[in-house]
Amino acid sequence: MRYLYSATRRSLGIVALVGCAANTRPTAPAPGVVERLIPGRGEIEPPAFGGATTVAVFMKRPDDSTARRVGAFTISETVTSSAGARVVLVRAWPKPFSSIDTLAIDPRTLEPRDEALAFNGSVFRYHYHGSRVTGTVTSLDSAPQPYDHDFGEPLFAFNEVETLVRSLAFHRGLNVVVPLFSETDRALERDTLTVLDRQKTSDGFIRWVVRFADPAIATRYVVDARSRTILDATTTQRASHVELQYRYAGAG
Repeated sequence: MRYLYSATRRSLGIVALVGCAANTRPTAPAPGVVERLIPGRGEIEPPAFGGATTVAVFMKRPDDSTARRVGAFTISETVTSSAGARVVLVRAWPKPFSSIDTLAIDPRTLEPRDEALAFNGSVFRYHYHGSRVTGTVTSLDSAPQPYDHDFGEPLFAFNEVETLVRSLAFHRGLNVVVPLFSETDRALERDTLTVLDRQKTSDGFIRWVVRFADPAIATRYVVDARSRTILDATTTQRASHVELQYRYAGAG
């Protein structure tokens, strides 16, 4: 199962807001990919953190002329100095699609540190140690089950995809493989981030277009160059061509 945010991007149908089975088999790099994104390396230029945004979600099927709203979630960023400098990312869906994910990351390298996800009656708690992930998984009416696995390479948490999009060293053609830990599947997937274009608006603002891709979906992000906030995003399911449109507002 995917946690709620991922589910909306992968399943895109009736189950889009309640989770779906994820495709977590290892994926080969797309043509032209020559780099792997590594925490703290030169391809990463973290933005200024802090603030909150509400994201409205709209669904559009291939035979629909207009998109309909299917939900909304909030993302907040809090900078803390407790236990060392950290940024705490909280992604929350309200009822009836109740899900909350709290992830602490290093603000300089974007390395994940600790994460707690409550979704669909289960609680996932993880501690990240470079290539190793430890923690517990607690399902309904069951005792916590320990988890401990070393994936053999430094990785990021799936819940920080948007943070990674905002933190790229933007230039056309940048194309990187991103090793992501899938929280609910407890598996590693290798997806891609590609900087597609640099656009200048009629009023002089610069925006970057970034694509996230895996075997099931592709998401096109538009990022403001100055503030590095995401302005909007569109996810397309490869099999059905159903789209989810994300409209960001109130970024701090």
